[in-house]
Amino acid sequence: MKIKHFEVEDLRLKRTKKYVRVIELAPDGLLTRDAVIKYTGSDVERDVLKLVAVESEKGSGDIGLGFVKGVGLTKGAVAQSLSIEPGLIIGVGKSDEDLASAVRRVAQLGGGIVVVAGGMIMAELKLPLEVKRSENAAELAAEKTRVLAESAAGLGCRLAAPFAVLAFLTAAPIPQLRLTEKGLFDPVKQKIVDLFE
Repeated sequence: MKIKHFEVEDLRLKRTKKYVRVIELAPDGLLTRDAVIKYTGSDVERDVLKLVAVESEKGSGDIGLGFVKGVGLTKGAVAQSLSIEPGLIIGVGKSDEDLASAVRRVAQLGGGIVVVAGGMIMAELKLPLEVKRSENAAELAAEKTRVLAESAAGLGCRLAAPFAVLAFLTAAPIPQLRLTEKGLFDPVKQKIVDLFE
């Protein structure tokens, strides 16, 4: 796992227009729709959070930025290397600082899932999972995943399967909008689309 060093400022958007495209989650979280809303940045009142996709295979420095509606986080961030599209770290969060911390920690682990709030790691899982001979791998993975899910829920996440939903937000073939390291991808149009409208 290799990411190019980035600053928190690299996650900040320069507003170019009044409206922004948002990936709006369906209730099951797998399908999405393309919504356009007035740009206010991350906005927990409207359940709109920053979404990032950081290239993590070649160290190119490519970072896709977007917004997602329907996750429910009211603070903190979640980042993971589990992604349908390989070579990405996907993250969602309220603040750019927590997003940067979570993404960097996933890279330091060499892959995994990290939950961060206020710059502090609340829970993490290194992947692949390292298991001692005396441990049951399935039980250990289930316990660590439960702790991660509880940590995310403690930050307001209301998704039943938050890590699966995050993984699928990079799946370019599934409609309607997805995020890649190059930006928002529209599977119907088969191209990167502008974030701002």
